[in-house]
Amino acid sequence: MDNIQANEQTVKEFIAFLDNDLNFISENLELMNKQLNDELNKIVKRFTTCLDEDFEFVKENLGDLNQALNEALKGTFKENIKWFSYFKEYRFSPLKSNTNVMGYKKITSETAYTYLLSHFLRESEFRDKLFKSILFLLKNHDEYTLKEAECEARLQDDSLDRLDVLCICNENEDEKNELVIEAKIKSKEGKDQTERYYKAKQNKAFGFVYLTVEEATPKCKEFKNITWLDLAAAFYAGYNSYKFSKTDEKDWSTVDFSKIEDSNDGIFFQMWLSNILTHLYDIEDIDKFNDNDYNMFIMSARFMEKYKEVMEAINGKQ
Repeated sequence: MDNIQANEQTVKEFIAFLDNDLNFISENLELMNKQLNDELNKIVKRFTTCLDEDFEFVKENLGDLNQALNEALKGTFKENIKWFSYFKEYRFSPLKSNTNVMGYKKITSETAYTYLLSHFLRESEFRDKLFKSILFLLKNHDEYTLKEAECEARLQDDSLDRLDVLCICNENEDEKNELVIEAKIKSKEGKDQTERYYKAKQNKAFGFVYLTVEEATPKCKEFKNITWLDLAAAFYAGYNSYKFSKTDEKDWSTVDFSKIEDSNDGIFFQMWLSNILTHLYDIEDIDKFNDNDYNMFIMSARFMEKYKEVMEAINGKQ
């Protein structure tokens, strides 16, 4: 009984102690808040003063700082360019500085592709392999040697018609040495266009190509229809055939071409082919394939089949 009374007394004393502390906090809370705010205001004022001083310094010396920074950057660039003289010649571009690949008056959805098509046939180190792949698509296995590829070539001296791409080759027995390529992206064949081209070039050209996104029938039956998809597959095979010729390997099908170093022209060329696949055919990376998009699988399978077919034609079956 004595223990219970002692415990009750202890609890009463503890409650009284808490009441005293709460009363003290309640009576002094406003004062504590005021002191805290005063200290915070002092800190903010000191910080603002420092910022103002630094800002005035920066504002007064900004011109000198910029000049010093520019001089430092110029000095670094001049020092680095000594080690990379290549940049002086190529201007940070995979294309040579004197290339007028896009130097024509009007760029359209078609000319953007055909200018590059003629560029790679004209200037790349693997141009002969690319041309060989085109000859295979034409089913023409004569040993033509490509001499020149011209974009926007005039059909005749007195004609306003221009050929998208005109390839000039060594003369064959019948003295025909030209390949005419008429390309379409979004537009359709103009009135009697292929017929006019054939009539003007039939005595000089050994082949006529009608290059389209989807399969199409040109009005002139002498033109062979080739899709951009098949051309991209054939060109990729031509490019890898060039890389394969630089190795000592006997079997192209076992070569990992991604491990063979590419030139700048080769990198740019593959970017162009990739643009054809993604932009004209919406073919994504394999790991991004939509399982329900059967057209993507069909287009990709066709690309791989054509690539294999051209690789075998150029390098032999394995």
